[in-house]
Amino acid sequence: MYKVDVPLDAKEAASIERRKNLENARKSRIFDSKSRTIGVDVSALDAQVQEAREKKQEAKKIHEAYASMQIKNDMVGQLLQNHNARNEKIIEKNLVSFRTENQPKCSTREWDLNDPDALKKQESQPKNVGMSSLQHFAGEDENHSNRSELQKEQNREWSLAMQAERKAAMQRQKQQDMIFHENRLALDMKALELEEQEKKAKQAALDACTKFNLELAEEKRILRKNARKQEIIDNEIEIKNQVNGALLTEDSRFEHKGLTEEELAELRNVQNFQVEQNRQKNAIEKAERETWYNQQTATATAGILLDREQARKRVALRKAMDMENALLAAEQKLSQKQKYSNVPADEYYDQFNKTTR
Repeated sequence: MYKVDVPLDAKEAASIERRKNLENARKSRIFDSKSRTIGVDVSALDAQVQEAREKKQEAKKIHEAYASMQIKNDMVGQLLQNHNARNEKIIEKNLVSFRTENQPKCSTREWDLNDPDALKKQESQPKNVGMSSLQHFAGEDENHSNRSELQKEQNREWSLAMQAERKAAMQRQKQQDMIFHENRLALDMKALELEEQEKKAKQAALDACTKFNLELAEEKRILRKNARKQEIIDNEIEIKNQVNGALLTEDSRFEHKGLTEEELAELRNVQNFQVEQNRQKNAIEKAERETWYNQQTATATAGILLDREQARKRVALRKAMDMENALLAAEQKLSQKQKYSNVPADEYYDQFNKTTR
């Protein structure tokens, strides 16, 4: 056998070189355990993991900001509640002080009847009036009209003062309520703003992830399409080169150039020998595959039959053991019955464990 160097054209050489490069790239992917076991783009997964981690950090920051805002709102609410409690205590204290100073018992209308020192406060009897003149009687109120007018005026002033105080207290309470509601509205608006920002951040992250996945899928689809197109083109070029090559067309300008009849005959014999050798090799490989498949089938069949035979043996052995155990149990029961014919009654066993001895 002689080795004949046939020159290759530029396109076929470029195609062979490209296939070699693709094979080397495929080897690098196959022998990379991480890429082979995962089966996806590792860099893309790392990018997605990093993006998810950043998204988680951003969500954590938003949550912490919202939590701090809630704490601040709670503190503001507690301060407002304490302020209202202090105002209520001050109002109550002022009311008690006002009643103590301006509404004593001595200012009531019936105080002259309940005053324990009423007799001491009475004016002495005029000297020009005798004891039997019947012009001045005990208990007679000579200043009734003046005192009544004074009490009415005093009651009117008290009423006006209480109305003014009540109006001022209501005005203060109204202002406090207005401030409280404004703070609540501001806090609610801030919470809504934070919630809207969180929704926008989530939607933006979701849109970015969706866009990235779509772009990645489109890029993979284009790569597969281009690879398939290039493979079809390379196959067509290879088929054309094979069909139009010098070996298949037997072009004398290339094949017979510089060769004698003996060399051509020897070359054809070598080619025929190689063809026959390849045919025999393929036949041997086919026979080996069929033999291996038959051996595998026979081994599997033998294993199944052996498992079934072992299962049948186990079932038969189990049945035999059950029968033997049943016979032994019957014999033991009969032996005990014959040996212990006088079985004690329950009263015999009840007499034990009655005392501590």
